[in-house]
Amino acid sequence: MSRWSQRRCRWAAPLPGHGRALEIGCGVGRFTTALAQRFERVDAIDVSATMIALAARLGIPANAHLQVGSGRDLAGLPDGTFDLAFSHLVFQHIGDRSAIASYVRELARTLRPGGVAVLQFDTRPPSAAANALHALPDPLLPRLRRRGARRHRLPPALLRGWVADAGLTLAAERRPGTAEHWVRLVKQQAADAAVTEPVSRADPQ
Repeated sequence: MSRWSQRRCRWAAPLPGHGRALEIGCGVGRFTTALAQRFERVDAIDVSATMIALAARLGIPANAHLQVGSGRDLAGLPDGTFDLAFSHLVFQHIGDRSAIASYVRELARTLRPGGVAVLQFDTRPPSAAANALHALPDPLLPRLRRRGARRHRLPPALLRGWVADAGLTLAAERRPGTAEHWVRLVKQQAADAAVTEPVSRADPQ
């Protein structure tokens, strides 16, 4: 497991167990493989059937299971199951904010009590330059600026509101207001639902 992967897994702790993990936006399965070293089962979803097929061809551990997702929910995955959910470089490419809000609600459904979600967002303030680029048609833009690869910035307050509305606890944040804004969300145990953890903004070591 790479040092980057180790840092993210350490920041996620403590977890209620290491039975089952979920990766949203697995791509070709690089982090899926890292998760499979720590969990009994990993469910890895991606909106791209091409990426899922490539991940399968490249080879993933036997305890990792690939699935093409809808791009807005976790349909087909069971309630109250996952010890950890993880996503990196995914939500920043979703222009439909209602889809992101739906994912947050779905995490509240699929995490087990005490389960943790470690997610990355782009929460930089809006800029005139970014707005101008978004207004241009794809043929005038470099490949990484075109639709499907464009970054969509999300107001941090909106994200925090979705988390609260879903009944999840925002336990920690890393680098809010940047392109690498990480959050650690916790699904509280029933007995602890009325208790709010203080938000920590310490970077994972």
